[in-house]
Amino acid sequence: MKPRSPWVVAHDATGQSGHPPYTLECERCGATVVQGLPVSVTHYVAMATAFEREHRRCAVVRRST
Repeated sequence: MKPRSPWVVAHDATGQSGHPPYTLECERCGATVVQGLPVSVTHYVAMATAFEREHRRCAVVRRST
């Protein structure tokens, strides 16, 4: 199944991304949501669903090179 909004990402707990664990990020507009731990799975899924819905139509932000 293809992701609906592949530019909306959830960072894992490895720390390799430079973001705190389980941070949600929109790679188009740069918005992030950091979730404190511990958190219930139900709460995290609801928050991630709302974040994805909010950023589903974000315009591509052109970054200078």
